[in-house]
Amino acid sequence: MDLGSETNDAGNINDLLGGDAGAATGAVGDAGGAADPGAGGSDGGAPPDWYGSLSAETIEGETASNRDYVQAKGFKDLDGLVKAYRHAEKGLHESGRIKVPGEGATAQEIAEYRAAIGVPETVDGYTVPEFKDAAGNPIPVNTDLTARIFAKAHELGGSKALVEQLVASEIEAQIAEHDAAIKELQAEANAHIAKWGGEKDQGIAQVNAALKDLGFTKQDVDHMRAMPSGVGKFLDAMRKVGSNFTEDTLIKGDRQTFGMTPEQAKAELDAMQKDPAIAAKIMVPGTEERIKRERLLDIVANAKAV
Repeated sequence: MDLGSETNDAGNINDLLGGDAGAATGAVGDAGGAADPGAGGSDGGAPPDWYGSLSAETIEGETASNRDYVQAKGFKDLDGLVKAYRHAEKGLHESGRIKVPGEGATAQEIAEYRAAIGVPETVDGYTVPEFKDAAGNPIPVNTDLTARIFAKAHELGGSKALVEQLVASEIEAQIAEHDAAIKELQAEANAHIAKWGGEKDQGIAQVNAALKDLGFTKQDVDHMRAMPSGVGKFLDAMRKVGSNFTEDTLIKGDRQTFGMTPEQAKAELDAMQKDPAIAAKIMVPGTEERIKRERLLDIVANAKAV
């Protein structure tokens, strides 16, 4: 009875060992299946006949031959191999990876790569957005410069989105720099005009009259104010030019009388002498009326000298 019991115990122990070993073997098989979709675990037997159709040579850059690779993966049949390949191919496409052409790439490969990264077919595919000032007026862009940039970008294979963003960003920076420079010049001009004191309004009228008569545009003025000599010197020069206009031009700015004739100057002098209020101011040094009278006298005197 005791021996039988021992035999049964031994049998139970063997059964347990066999069960553990089977469970362990099953676990390994499951792990192999999870690691490679579509591949079957190797059962340690002879490989399938179709393995013989695979190359046994290890090509350059690889660590195993095609036959060894497939056998190590444990593919039981061709369907499992194809399934694994299709799964890998799908993952590659969905990853968005693009093959970069290497040395010796064909024109077709290069064209496909350029298209994939967004390079326009022609340089005309690049565009510049429209920029407007605070008043809503279009800001002119140096199209000659942008054309050169786009030509070089297309030659180097720059994508449409990247190149256009870079160009637009640079234009925005230049506009901001220009606006800042204009504000700085305006502040400098205001500070200089303030030095004119009581003659401020007269000086502004003279400058405006001169600019109008000389036909300067706003852009012309911006460039001239930015001269190395400074905006103050420019304003003083324009004021001097404008001082040769008649009073009517300074006030209305509607007719050109630059280079006043001696007859016109003499008529202005006579009119000033006949007005008691103006005549009284003429006698005070530094007044606007006295300065104007001296300027008119210079015109008459210069004409007599000639």
